[in-house]
Amino acid sequence: MHVQAPAVFATYVHQLDPIIFELFGRLPLRWYGFAYLAGFLGGYLLLKRLAERKLWVLPPEKTADCIAAAALLGVFLGGRIVYVN
Repeated sequence: MHVQAPAVFATYVHQLDPIIFELFGRLPLRWYGFAYLAGFLGGYLLLKRLAERKLWVLPPEKTADCIAAAALLGVFLGGRIVYVN
């Protein structure tokens, strides 16, 4: 006797294009790059607001330096180290 699985177990397979749009016809902006950009921008705005309210250890003018260091160390070096292993 064959029992058919209910439709709850169906899998959605997307057909999304990884490129949002191309700048100047040759430079593609991809979704994962946009997510990184949005994450760092959101982190910058949040940390700057916390610093202005004295709820963070660094002054507001050092927020951009902290986000730049996080991007450099966390994304670039971290991605390279994981890729090597």
